[in-house]
Amino acid sequence: MYICRQASDASRRAAHCIRDAFERNGFEVRGIQHGDFKVLIEHSRPAVLVECGYLTNYSDAQRLNSPYYRTKVAQVIAEGILKYFNR
Repeated sequence: MYICRQASDASRRAAHCIRDAFERNGFEVRGIQHGDFKVLIEHSRPAVLVECGYLTNYSDAQRLNSPYYRTKVAQVIAEGILKYFNR
């Protein structure tokens, strides 16, 4: 999970809400990292980049191939977003 180095407080809160949702649902979380990716810096809204696995990693690719896993990841991200907006 990434936010830009100069992330707004809103982006930081959103990232924490999403990270917490992953942890509550038993996912391994590598923390919130800083990355100055274009998708994170060229906007005026809160932004978080969530990486759900790497297709170059065999076990990640196996999980990402599962409809159940993809649905669960989407639900967890949605849970975090809802938590952010309900604060």
